[in-house]
Amino acid sequence: MIKSSAYKNLVFHDIFSYPLTERELKKFAWYDEFKDNKDVTNYENQAGFYFLPNKADNIKIRNNNFVISISKLRKAKRLVGWLRLLPSVKMIAICNSLGYLNASQTSDIDLFIITDKNKIWLTRFWLQSFLKFLRLRPFDRGHKQDSFCLTFFLSQENLDISNLQINKPDIYLIYWLTKLLPIYDPDNIYYNFFTVNGWFKKYLPHAEPIQLDSNWMVKKTFLSNLFFLLTLPIWEKLFKKIQWKLLPKDLKKIANHDTRVIVNDLVLKFHGQDDKREYYQKLWQEKLTG
Repeated sequence: MIKSSAYKNLVFHDIFSYPLTERELKKFAWYDEFKDNKDVTNYENQAGFYFLPNKADNIKIRNNNFVISISKLRKAKRLVGWLRLLPSVKMIAICNSLGYLNASQTSDIDLFIITDKNKIWLTRFWLQSFLKFLRLRPFDRGHKQDSFCLTFFLSQENLDISNLQINKPDIYLIYWLTKLLPIYDPDNIYYNFFTVNGWFKKYLPHAEPIQLDSNWMVKKTFLSNLFFLLTLPIWEKLFKKIQWKLLPKDLKKIANHDTRVIVNDLVLKFHGQDDKREYYQKLWQEKLTG
């Protein structure tokens, strides 16, 4: 039998058709087992995976998505090899479904980017312009599959994202944080980010930083020095004005009213209707009580 803390973890991942290994059950167990240690029997296990009753088909879904994710990870690595040339890019991590290798065939590739201090706007401008030139953004291609989504930027001087929770606890944000795949991190900022956000340990006490295999990591290159003119401070205010002017009206309308869309000099987060955290939070609670 598993503990109720591990069961909460199992129920959350069932939302995404993702059965868990025994190690994952413990690593991402929700709340401290010593405070929440009731035994649970409402689950099944097969082929090394744990899942809710009658959900054995999710094993095949997870295995298929793993193969698909490896292919998408290769594409992400190739693109990040270009994005790293901008000196103000300090860290790039793969997030959402691809972050834990559970992307479907039609999924896009979401990247979370930490920028140099006082250079968040110019960094976003150049990276988005590069994607637009290559027609790699979802609305440029007309579909999400294998497109790249850069909707979350964080400045290096503001690594704490606890204030981005929709409520406390924000279960989706917490799992999102612990499943980032840092694919470009020459200055080990990922570990600073993980440490600064240690508040999540109250909810996932056993989660630890992810160490991506070095073969998947993109290393820093001296060629980035050739692009230093693109990151001069003079660009920051100009590109801020340009991007605010070009921001769609629906995003402007809700900007900074809640945590779906945040627009300032420390955080650029543009999720709007794509932010489904409240939906997942409600669904998780219903599954636990239903």
